[in-house]
Amino acid sequence: MNKIERVMKTTEKLIMVLMLCMIFTVGYAQSDTNDGKETAGWSPAGIQTLQYDKNLKKDAVAEPKLISSQEDYDPMDYNTWPCFEMPAGTVKDGSSRGRKDDIILLCTKKATYLFEIHQMMWDKMYFHTSATSFIRDSRTGQKYYVMDHVGAPLDVCYWMQGKAGRFFYSVSIYPPLPKTCTVVDIGQDSHPETAPGTTGWARQETLMKIPVRELQANQRKIVLQK
Repeated sequence: MNKIERVMKTTEKLIMVLMLCMIFTVGYAQSDTNDGKETAGWSPAGIQTLQYDKNLKKDAVAEPKLISSQEDYDPMDYNTWPCFEMPAGTVKDGSSRGRKDDIILLCTKKATYLFEIHQMMWDKMYFHTSATSFIRDSRTGQKYYVMDHVGAPLDVCYWMQGKAGRFFYSVSIYPPLPKTCTVVDIGQDSHPETAPGTTGWARQETLMKIPVRELQANQRKIVLQK
């Protein structure tokens, strides 16, 4: 093999090494960028993971205050529904382009808190939180059902007394989500019956395939009590 041939062979080897380095570098950069819009974070192994929030401090959430209640509660008679004073929790941003913008998730290792922003259309409005409300892992189909609703009981129709135009948030508590749950559906299995003399309940469609990190980002819309 003459000198020219040896130089050519050496050059070919160098080119191959450079190409392999470029392929490795591009692949690493793509995995490190995390351009998937449905993920909340990445583990060292490149697996999509949920990023937990800090635990809520005691009394951080504003609760509605009970004004009146009836012993003979009847879901079909709105005169027997309990009445609460609108909670004092601060809503910094009530702007909304749809229900997804009104929902906030705070995910801890102990529980998942679902905040929902409401606007009082009148000085007095009625509400209801179904015990069949769920957060569902969009990928596995696993449902996590509501455990509690702050201030007001589950499956009870109630009035909220406030001021028309004001915003407030309600809070429901769910089991903790696993780190692998990064995309969720939010809905409920059943809806209450319409009580005579009322306009009924809005049949909310199940929200589908919402990245958890988008709902966590909505935390900027509220101020928790210190």
